[in-house]
Amino acid sequence: MQIGILGLPGVGKTTIFNAATGGEVDVGLFSERTNLGVAKVYDKRLDVLDGYFKPKRKVEAEISYVDFPSQQDGQSKIQGITGENLNLLQKSDALLLVLKAFNSPLDINENYFGDPVVELHTLMDEIIFVDLGIIENRVNKIEENLKGRNSSKIDQEKTELNLLTKIRSVLENGFPLEDISYTESELKLLSGFQLLTLKPMVIVLNIGESNSNDGVNIEESIRKDFDIEIGTICGKLEMDLIGTSLDEEKQLREVLGLSQESGLHRMVNLCFKSLELISFLTVGEDEVRAWPIKKGTVSAVAAGKIHSDIQRGFIRAEVISYENLEICKTIAEVRRKGLLRVEGKEYVVQDGDIMHVLFNV
Repeated sequence: MQIGILGLPGVGKTTIFNAATGGEVDVGLFSERTNLGVAKVYDKRLDVLDGYFKPKRKVEAEISYVDFPSQQDGQSKIQGITGENLNLLQKSDALLLVLKAFNSPLDINENYFGDPVVELHTLMDEIIFVDLGIIENRVNKIEENLKGRNSSKIDQEKTELNLLTKIRSVLENGFPLEDISYTESELKLLSGFQLLTLKPMVIVLNIGESNSNDGVNIEESIRKDFDIEIGTICGKLEMDLIGTSLDEEKQLREVLGLSQESGLHRMVNLCFKSLELISFLTVGEDEVRAWPIKKGTVSAVAAGKIHSDIQRGFIRAEVISYENLEICKTIAEVRRKGLLRVEGKEYVVQDGDIMHVLFNV
């Protein structure tokens, strides 16, 4: 799964990218470079399981991030993203919108970092503009086909044109496409366009160390206008904490008066949630691991995440809820209390299920 990172110039997109992925990309303004990296999805359940089973390794779920460049002229101009970068943006499964809530040397007034709500409206307008361009290109193509009677699928293209004309009107009025409802057939048709305003979105408020207490109030202001998941993070601090020990991190957070809960972990988990992902877990002496799957995935398909042979030869799954293992501490005790379940291939896997799959190929 891939998250595209977008934001106006100077908001700290690349700082957030570095913090999430452990990267060391130059955070200078207006870079033309597109950055790709992978972030670990923190899951405290793995820490507990690691303590129980003492495996050789602990493997967290992962999400890929793509940091898209801002324009050199200092304008946001997301609509200026074209060609390969636009294709990469369209292929993203969700969007992470970074807003600036910190002071920088570039600010005219050192006590003023701008209005994140206004910033978000600007950002959404530009995302809508990108979608409008995609739709208009297709509408023009269909109208040319119908005018010249060059289309071998006239009825199909007329149906498509009616839908695209409707959603073009929505976009022209400044509304994202998620604000209207669609039939199943319409969603199927629109899926081929990979429109940005139909993608899940997460807002990250990039706050400064000196105004970290402002996050709650700013989040409340944003929620008055937007129904989007929001997380607050001090991007510079989280980037600086890369490679430090847990004790050093704890001390620094205490000195700065910040929450001991990592804003970075909250942000990555919000992205995970926005993709409608859950994790099932596997345990053993070699490793404890979180396997990301879509909500509603059945056990046989989930087993295929481990290996295609396991899905092909699936017989049954032995399932323990994480909560029951946490209470019992050992699998032997879970068995003794009759809390281990045997499930077939159509069982819908739940978040935190600990699975052992029996198969034969």
